[in-house]
Amino acid sequence: MERERTEVDIYNEFFERLAAIGVQPAFKPLIGTFRSEKMEVAEVAFEVDLPAMLLEHRGKWVAYLGAERLGFADTEQELFDRYKELYDPQRPELYINMVEPV
Repeated sequence: MERERTEVDIYNEFFERLAAIGVQPAFKPLIGTFRSEKMEVAEVAFEVDLPAMLLEHRGKWVAYLGAERLGFADTEQELFDRYKELYDPQRPELYINMVEPV
């Protein structure tokens, strides 16, 4: 009988998938926090896009919804305000991060 997959299993599988496609994430999120599929995709998109974004948007904040880059702003709060209809703390899918070197 196969055991049920845990959050830790899913967490480890996600980072194994990243390594398999050659993506070295800048960080690993905390184990035990809810991670939607769109959030995972957004984090990968951010990592992939980061080198190009550093050329034109260093120091800015960027928002993603899944693989779609929504936009840039000077502050994190500006992005939350702009995309507040997409933010649900019970099911976080809006990914916001600063464009800075790792």
